Amino acid sequence: MRHGADPFHYGLLFVIGGHIAGLLVPEALTDRLHVSEEVYHANALFAGGAARIAAVYSSG
Repeated sequence: MRHGADPFHYGLLFVIGGHIAGLLVPEALTDRLHVSEEVYHANALFAGGAARIAAVYSSG
């Protein structure tokens, strides 16, 4: 349990933080930074997938 506690909590932190950031980042900012919709979603899937793996698989 000791080895899985840190990845679980960091994964959970990134999952929650990613959802909050996704809700708070305005579309005008991503347009100004020239981040396309596809890149934005690909980054969310990649980073969210890594956080999900850390949170789910370290708890079991």
